[in-house]
Amino acid sequence: MTSAPERQQLFISYSRADREWVDRLKTMLAPLVRGDDLRLWDDSQIPPGARWQEEIARALATARVAVLLVSADFLHSDFVNNEELPPLLRAAEEEGLVLLWVKVRPCLVHRTAIHDFQAAINPARPLSKMDPSEQEEALAELAEAIDGAFQRAREREARRREQRDAREKQAREEESREEEAREQAARETEARAAAAREKEAKERAAREQEAEEKAERARRSEEHTSELQS
Repeated sequence: MTSAPERQQLFISYSRADREWVDRLKTMLAPLVRGDDLRLWDDSQIPPGARWQEEIARALATARVAVLLVSADFLHSDFVNNEELPPLLRAAEEEGLVLLWVKVRPCLVHRTAIHDFQAAINPARPLSKMDPSEQEEALAELAEAIDGAFQRAREREARRREQRDAREKQAREEESREEEAREQAARETEARAAAAREKEAKERAAREQEAEEKAERARRSEEHTSELQS
């Protein structure tokens, strides 16, 4: 059975009309990416000639955290709504994917399933409505939220590993105890069998001895009878 791919990277979902926000977010995340605190994926990493749908599907399957840069164009995109959002929403519900979303431009996100998840930045003011300094602060806040999500995910994964290791250790110890019990039972069975064989051998020897003594008495009796008759 093939195991599911490990989720370990950041997936950015966006409309091409909002590409500038992807670039600005990647700039803000540069220290984390450079420091190997996270791996980042967006569709600009698809190499020329690659099957882009397969590349995106692979990236979706390995995402630990997903950021949705939401706008009217994002919500209008058939590809986003049919190919990207369903697996992301399902993974967030069932597989522990952390889903963060940001309203980059005014839109009706409150009328979608995305709104059921907590926004990383207050959606009352889309990024496009902020002045440049506020936008930088908001992107820094988003970067911190992403970093925090990865840290919590790593902590959860570490706890799961510890619990798994503890279960495996307990299973090994239980198996060892069961094996020791089986070996002890086998030794006891062999000891009882050996005792039974020894007892049987003694009883057989006693019977043989008794038979020899009986035969010896009979022989002597015959000899005595023969002497009297002569």
